[in-house]
Amino acid sequence: MKFFMFLIIITIILCILNEIWPYLLGIAAFILGTYLLWKLYEHCYFNSQNFKAIKQRIATYAKSCNELNEHIESLKDTTLISNKVDYGDATYHDSVLSVTTPGRNLSSMFVSILE
Repeated sequence: MKFFMFLIIITIILCILNEIWPYLLGIAAFILGTYLLWKLYEHCYFNSQNFKAIKQRIATYAKSCNELNEHIESLKDTTLISNKVDYGDATYHDSVLSVTTPGRNLSSMFVSILE
């Protein structure tokens, strides 16, 4: 019984494909034509002078950025006159209070004053 159901289903599918194969062929031709036109457009665009000019500008910009990064890295390696770790004292004067704190961490000082 299962074999006959399988045979009937295959026969129906083949009959349907027999009727619609010209449409499927047309759809396949449309897809193939669209793909070929797209590839032709890509070829023409990537070989155009406009694209080459954009590509050259990007390469120049990237080179400039890389040179700037190298310069910044070389500045990080320079030594200063002194290796000072004490940044001195900070004084904050206001009409209400005057506070002196050592070091450079002024943000924690202001938070503790405001609390």
